[in-house]
Amino acid sequence: MYDDKTISANNWALPVKHYLEVDKLHRSGNESTIGMSSLGLTREEAIQRLNIQKEKLRQGCVKREETIRNIQMIFDRDMSTIKILEQAIEITDLESKISKLKQENINFRNQIIDSKIEKNSIEQLKNEFALQKNENQVLKNENDNLKLKIQSMERTIEDQKSIIERLRKENIKFRDCNDALIAQDVETKLQRDHFEKEMDKYKNENDRYKSEIDKLKRNAKTLQEELNYRKLSKSDERGAAGHVRRPNKRNHISEANKSKVSFENKDVDASDQMSMYTLEIERLEKQVIDLQVVLGMGEGLKGQVDEETKKKFMFDEMVANRNERFMFVERGVELTRHKELNKSQKRKIDSLESEYYKQKKVEAELREKIHKYETTL
Repeated sequence: MYDDKTISANNWALPVKHYLEVDKLHRSGNESTIGMSSLGLTREEAIQRLNIQKEKLRQGCVKREETIRNIQMIFDRDMSTIKILEQAIEITDLESKISKLKQENINFRNQIIDSKIEKNSIEQLKNEFALQKNENQVLKNENDNLKLKIQSMERTIEDQKSIIERLRKENIKFRDCNDALIAQDVETKLQRDHFEKEMDKYKNENDRYKSEIDKLKRNAKTLQEELNYRKLSKSDERGAAGHVRRPNKRNHISEANKSKVSFENKDVDASDQMSMYTLEIERLEKQVIDLQVVLGMGEGLKGQVDEETKKKFMFDEMVANRNERFMFVERGVELTRHKELNKSQKRKIDSLESEYYKQKKVEAELREKIHKYETTL
C-alpha cells in the first residue's frame, strides 16, 4: 500500500529486506540445518548472524508495528478527516437541504396563503353560488310564472281566435244581410218614388174630384132651391111664401154648364133632374171614398181598386220592414264594434307575442349564464 520512498519521505525507518542465500533447507528432527558451505561460516557465526538477523527482524517487526501504528494513526487521522469531510459534505448537503427545505417551507407557506386565499375565494364563491342559486330559483319561479302566463295567453289567444272566427262568420253573414238590405233599400226607394208619384197623381185627382163635388153640390143646392120655388108656385103658395127668394140663375148657369152632368131632354121634370143629380153625387162620393181608401183615409169599394190597394199594402209593408232594417243597421253597428274589438284584441295578441319572445330571449340568456357558471365551478 505504501512504498519505501513514501515511508522514507515521512521519516519512517523501515527495515531493508535481506534474503539469505540458502542452498538447501533440511529438517532433521526438531532442528533445521542450513547448509552454509557456500558462506564459509561456523555454526556460532551463523547463529550469531541469525540472532543478529532475529534482532533485526525483531527491530524490523517493532518498527513495522510502529509503522503499522503510524499507518493506523494516519489511517485513523485520514478516517477522521474523511469523517470530517463527510460531515462537512453532509453539512453542506444538509445546508442545501435546509435551504431547499426553507425554500419549500416558504413555498409551502405561500401555498398555505394561496390555499387560504383560495379557501376565502371558495367561501366567497360558495356565497356567490348560493346567491346565484337563489337568483336562479327566483328566475326559475319567474320563468314558471311566465310559462303559466304564456299558457293562459295561449288559451286566451285560442279563445280569441275562435271568437274572431265566429265574428268573421257573423261578419260574412251580416255582409250578406247588409247587401240584401242595401238591395231591398234600393228597391224600397224605387217603390217609394213610384208610390209618391202615384200619390201625387191621386192627390191631384182627389183635388179635381173635390172641386167637381163642390161644383155639383152648388148645382144641387141651386137646383134644390129652384125645385122648392117651383113646388111653391104649383101649390099656389107663392103669396104665403113670398119671403122665399128666387135663386139667381144667372150666377149658376156658368157653373152648371161646367159640370160633367148633361141632360138630353131639356123638358125633364125638376124631380127627375134632382134624382139624377143625387145619383151623380152618390157616385162621386163613392169614388171619393175609394180614393180615400187608396190614400189610407177611409173604407170604400175595395173591389174596384185592388191594384191600388195592393200598392198601398206594399207601401205599408215597406214601412213595417223599416224596423227590421233598423235592426239590421243596429247589427251592422254591433258588427263594427266587434271589428274594433277584434282589432284591439289583435293588437293585444301582437304585444303579448312580442313580450313572450322577449321573455324567451331573457330566459335563454339566463340559462346560458347559469351553464357558464356551472362549467366554471
